[in-house]
Amino acid sequence: MKKRTVFRGRFVTVKQWRQPLPDGKNVVFEQAIRPDSVIVLPVDARERLVAIRERRWGSRQWIWNLPSGKVEGASALAAARRELAEEARLAARYWRRVGEEHHTSGTVVWHLFVYVARGLTVVERPRDVGEATRPVVLPLRTAFQMAMAGKFPYGAIAYSIIRLWNERRTWLR
Repeated sequence: MKKRTVFRGRFVTVKQWRQPLPDGKNVVFEQAIRPDSVIVLPVDARERLVAIRERRWGSRQWIWNLPSGKVEGASALAAARRELAEEARLAARYWRRVGEEHHTSGTVVWHLFVYVARGLTVVERPRDVGEATRPVVLPLRTAFQMAMAGKFPYGAIAYSIIRLWNERRTWLR
């Protein structure tokens, strides 16, 4: 039952192994492992969410997103700070970790950290090469409605916005 790496890319590693089943058959299983990631919920002094309009080159579309990305060897908080600066050109004075999820469907393994960022200030910092992002300030209710309507295409992002709306009295204290 030794796992072997059959693919290693920038965003995913695929492992494969043989597994005996209860009926005695041996089956080949595969598992995709994503890097640890962060999602940032930047909320300004007027309790509005700073979302991102992001150009996805593969689909040639602009999508709704939040500052997010890979941890890449730093702490989760350091990665959250980096992504907020790179994608929204913001820094935050106050940080609160509001979620930590270990996704393991058996097929995909992924560790995700979710932060609320408050006390926002504008910073000048070059963006990642290849990223085209534009921050957009949304009333929390509007962001929640957009998440419920499927306007944020990534489930973890939409779920984080819905939780922010439902937990705002606690999370935004």
